[in-house]
Amino acid sequence: MLFGCQTQFSPQEIVANAAETHQQPDQFYIESKIIYEGEEAINLFEWRNQDYYRINIVESLGQTVTIENPEQSLTYLEDENIALISNNHGEIVDEVHYLNDFYQLDDLYDLDFKLVDEDEWNGRDAYHLLLEGADEQVKLVVDQSTWMILMWERGPLRTEIIKFETNPDFDGVFDFEVPTSAEVLHLDHEQNVLTPEEAQQLFSSDVRLLTDDYELWEIYVLSEEEVMLEYFKDQSPYVVMTIGETQNDTVVENNELIDQLELFTTVDVYELPGETFVLTFEDEGNYYEVFAEDANVTVDDLIAFI
Repeated sequence: MLFGCQTQFSPQEIVANAAETHQQPDQFYIESKIIYEGEEAINLFEWRNQDYYRINIVESLGQTVTIENPEQSLTYLEDENIALISNNHGEIVDEVHYLNDFYQLDDLYDLDFKLVDEDEWNGRDAYHLLLEGADEQVKLVVDQSTWMILMWERGPLRTEIIKFETNPDFDGVFDFEVPTSAEVLHLDHEQNVLTPEEAQQLFSSDVRLLTDDYELWEIYVLSEEEVMLEYFKDQSPYVVMTIGETQNDTVVENNELIDQLELFTTVDVYELPGETFVLTFEDEGNYYEVFAEDANVTVDDLIAFI
């Protein structure tokens, strides 16, 4: 039951009503923007009806398009020119987009509430609230008719709804053709898990599966010429190794540790953002990459693994 009576609501009642509003409308179009202090804005465009959902996420590197329907989920990553397809088995996935769901309001009740204004927000009648504590300030804008949060600002993060329609034009919105140049990956588990024998058949020469002292948990096919192997140690995820017939040229070389390596083949050490190291080597014409799945795994552990 929503709080308040007639058209008069206290700031606490407005937030309580927004906190209880979790039901998305049957159909909508929402245009929103996420701004993190010091970073570029991310723009989101979302459409939904009873059977379809689409979201475009637009950043400087390009856009990511996801379209959901009861049959399948399709995601296209423009900057990588990769399409990911999986089976929805007759049920559309419930996307979490609604700011009322995304932001937890329960921890706001210890703050002091103030209704600042009731001006329109992008054409919609809205309540403008300010919530303050000893060392915190939160700004909220709440739609008067739907209790939808139209703007949220807390610390360095600001999210705002630019446009909100409950009866949009869906003509052509859910149509999308993957570029012919894109790499298409089918993510359904049953289609992508391989046995060691099946993985070997993908390559023209023998591959090293490195199963000594480690549990080879599963092998996944990433493409026609690349597989990923997940290893466990002590019944927990440990490292991931990929094997491909072409070399990955997207990582940046870091040769500080190469002199330590006296192994069966030349090993290179690369560093990814976040101080994550990757060991790569070539053997029998195939290219290998090994990186930690457990954050406690060190470079020395990776060296011991191979």
